[in-house]
Amino acid sequence: MVMAEMPGLMPIFTSIGCKRDAGSQRVTFMHRGPLALAALGPLMNRLGIAHQLPSLMRVVGVALGGRFELPNGGVLIGVRNTPQGVEMKLEVLLAALPDLPGRFSTCCDWGSPSDYDRSLRSNAGCRPSASTMRTSRATSRCGRCA
Repeated sequence: MVMAEMPGLMPIFTSIGCKRDAGSQRVTFMHRGPLALAALGPLMNRLGIAHQLPSLMRVVGVALGGRFELPNGGVLIGVRNTPQGVEMKLEVLLAALPDLPGRFSTCCDWGSPSDYDRSLRSNAGCRPSASTMRTSRATSRCGRCA
């Protein structure tokens, strides 16, 4: 079903995990070609998680300084079934990004989920500036994610 919805996906590996009471399997696909995050919409809709696309885009945009298109070879998408429903995991291969924000590690240095939530709220207004759009280095207007 996943490859039917997004033909650019190729299965690359599977992960098998176990907990005290259950096991799980995730299949991970590599996306061939560049990926505009909005193109995940139909797949997420098919998986029943389309309502999470705006949140996913916000998190990626904050983490990557306003980047909403990922380069060829820079994306892995994992899918697994859980008792709560389907889970999709987006993995961005940072080495594939030609313009990784210089202070990336400080933007992503969250100690707890609540720190992460606070960071999202404080950076929610981050958008690339007009001057940034003309350069190859994406930075945010507020400077916290650059």
